[in-house]
Amino acid sequence: MGNSIELDAQNIVNRIARRAERAAVNAVERNVSKKVEKAVDKAVDEAFEEVEKEVEKEVEKAEKEIEETAKEVEAAIEEAEAVQEEIEKEEETVFKDAVDFDEYDFSIDYELVADPFFGYKKGVKLTFADLDKKGKPTAHTMNEITKLEGEAPFNCTVEYTVTLLDDKKNSLGIMPMVQTYSIRNGIVTFDENSFAGQMMQGMDVKISGTLFRLPSNAKVGDTFEDYSILLNMGGIKSTAHVTNIRVTAEETLTIDGVDIECVEVENHTSTKAIGIKSEGTQKIWYGRGYGAVRTETYDKKGKILTTNALVEID
Repeated sequence: MGNSIELDAQNIVNRIARRAERAAVNAVERNVSKKVEKAVDKAVDEAFEEVEKEVEKEVEKAEKEIEETAKEVEAAIEEAEAVQEEIEKEEETVFKDAVDFDEYDFSIDYELVADPFFGYKKGVKLTFADLDKKGKPTAHTMNEITKLEGEAPFNCTVEYTVTLLDDKKNSLGIMPMVQTYSIRNGIVTFDENSFAGQMMQGMDVKISGTLFRLPSNAKVGDTFEDYSILLNMGGIKSTAHVTNIRVTAEETLTIDGVDIECVEVENHTSTKAIGIKSEGTQKIWYGRGYGAVRTETYDKKGKILTTNALVEID
């Protein structure tokens, strides 16, 4: 009986001890868990604070960039508006519609008239090449005289077509462009399309001053009047002023087996488009009976930029 009581007491003590042990363990676990939770909460809070600080910095940086970009855009718009106003004022005060050929006095001593510096034979085809720095063609154009009215070569109007070709002289499939020029007593007068270039047809082209005229008796030392060009393409306007036009040399060029007597004409060109200004010089070799057989353009430092040359005569 006594042993039984002792065993029961021992079991009770053991159970109490186990409960106390579990309670202690649970208490420790709860304490550790709370510390872990606090540490985690603290780490998370600190991480969020760092993220918030980084986000604030990025937002501030982005806002500054947006503000700077907005200022740049506003400045660009103001500059474009100023340029547009300047061009419009120039157009109103300086530029006039191209005048008719008949308004000029083309009188010249007939005995001094020689072959003009442009083509006047119907059916002649001239192929020109745009050359790179190594002299290799990058593109071609073919000019063909298709219509001749009047008494050639002294008093006539010449119509010719311009066909665009690739570097292998294959057609680009673009409809040929029609251009005209006038010869009066041996003086070649170029129209506005001739000034603006072969790709400018259909644009609103206005020219101020006297149209460029090249007499057949031009010689070294001769100078010509300045002229200006205004191009208007879809509301975007650009200007070009050609000055200091003079004959600087006489030279015979052999092209496709043909000796062509030429005068070399130089000029200074300044252009402005969308607020961007550029200056340079141009050398053009005009051949009797052929026109501009070679054209070279240079930047203001004298570095050659482009070359266009007659390469084939048919």
